[in-house]
Amino acid sequence: MQIAPLIYTVIYSYVTPANDQIRAERKRVHKGDIVELSGYLVNIQATDGWRWHSSLTRGDTVNGACELIWVEDFQIVTDMYL
Repeated sequence: MQIAPLIYTVIYSYVTPANDQIRAERKRVHKGDIVELSGYLVNIQATDGWRWHSSLTRGDTVNGACELIWVEDFQIVTDMYL
């Protein structure tokens, strides 16, 4: 398999739930489950100046290539344990 096409099909993301309900639902996810989520790509900045920037492109592969997602809607579409 060529690496280039793989870059566009795999993401490395960090999910930040917008509320406690989404946080609880996220904890119910198991390996093999299919989930749908929606929200926003965000940047994080601490009061001490520390920053974490979300990737905004699908073709990046180096440090900073992950997405930071503020999740406002989340559901398990296929629960492999049902």
